[in-house]
Amino acid sequence: MITSNIEVILVVTGALTATMLAQFVAPSWILRHAYGEVPTGVVSIALARHWGLLLFCVGALLIYSAFYQPLREAAVVLAAVEKAGFAALFGTSLYRRPMALIMAVGDAAATVIAELPKGQGSYGCRAGPICGARTGLAMPKKTVTP
Repeated sequence: MITSNIEVILVVTGALTATMLAQFVAPSWILRHAYGEVPTGVVSIALARHWGLLLFCVGALLIYSAFYQPLREAAVVLAAVEKAGFAALFGTSLYRRPMALIMAVGDAAATVIAELPKGQGSYGCRAGPICGARTGLAMPKKTVTP
């Protein structure tokens, strides 16, 4: 079931992850409402903005990988590391902050769902000259040695 719907799962997960662009636009508001904390200095606001932009990029990469299979495995691994890291860092101390706990549980679930098909070989072979997949990358011409 997951392998037949991997494109939909990647688009939905990517779209949800990409909504963190809002943190780039309004870092103080998002941090206050999601985590119950307000950044106090210029550096913490800049880091919050950067974090929001990075999460948007991970989400956009997931959406793109839904339609470009050679990138899919790398995108899923990147997103899984990001989501597992978030769940591990924040999931243990967020029982007092329901929105952040929901986000951590969602990220953990997305990691499990995205990683399940890998054991079944659903992403296809890795792109490259060894498996013969067409990647669009330049391939060396056959050379004849004298």
